Amino acid sequence: MRVVMLAGLLAIAALPALAEPAEVSAFKREAMQDCRNAGGTPSLQPDFQTIADLNADGVPDYILDYQHLECANAWSFFCGSAGCPVVVFLSAGAAHRGTALGHVQGWSLVEGAPPALELALHGAMCGGGRVGADGCTVRYAWNGRELARLGGPARPQPQPAQPAPQAAARPPAPPSPSDWSLRPVAGRPPVATVAGPGVIHSLSLLCFNGAPVVALALRGRPTVSRGTVTFLFPTLGRIDHPIGQQPGGGQNVWYADLSRSRLPQLLAGRDSQATVAINGVSQGAISLRGSTASIRSALQSCYRF
Repeated sequence: MRVVMLAGLLAIAALPALAEPAEVSAFKREAMQDCRNAGGTPSLQPDFQTIADLNADGVPDYILDYQHLECANAWSFFCGSAGCPVVVFLSAGAAHRGTALGHVQGWSLVEGAPPALELALHGAMCGGGRVGADGCTVRYAWNGRELARLGGPARPQPQPAQPAPQAAARPPAPPSPSDWSLRPVAGRPPVATVAGPGVIHSLSLLCFNGAPVVALALRGRPTVSRGTVTFLFPTLGRIDHPIGQQPGGGQNVWYADLSRSRLPQLLAGRDSQATVAINGVSQGAISLRGSTASIRSALQSCYRF
């Protein structure tokens, strides 16, 4: 949750009311089209855009946060375990120039003249061999020429105090960013999803029109419209499944009907991971941690385990 200092709020309120720059409007349209191309339905939420004066020239600058671009039916297309992209458009004469700050797990405006942006990063983006849960914060500020990262090492994120466990109890293992999660969907059953390896951006199981479906969001446009996805489980064996594009679906998303498939049972089984291949080419492993609860909840209205 972003924290905006009082001085930052006053500075934003004092900015002149100008028409939204063409560069920002065009960027929004492209982002929404990217969602449609992935088979999703885009919706810009109010917090997608924040206005501030980051370079102290009296002209509004724009902070665009993909966490607030809802992409229904392709929920994890933009965001993943590392967070969501943040893009800043700074005024530069008569135009605005975009700067991508990468994936962040949260951000805030920090009081100053001009204000700085503080970003919360996934541990893997912090350097020093950190794991995902060992995140850090970094700051960006205007240096007279550009929005630049301030010097000094990344600072560990403050961790909330935890009560001491009872002597006889062992605390549960912390969740991993690659675990399965259950994404709520307004007016529809939730979606079970996990980050994918290789060319697979994410893998999701959901009920669609009363049928269980697996959806693979790919990182790029495939050269063929159909193929075979293979799952190799350490103890449960192997399953091959035809998969492909659907009429009206995104070009980067492949689907398969799982009504007569054992795949949901195997993904929700006792193995801790599975290796995924497309058309015989291995893409890597997906975690199955958290898959049982997530998949059963997502498919409870359309699949019998």
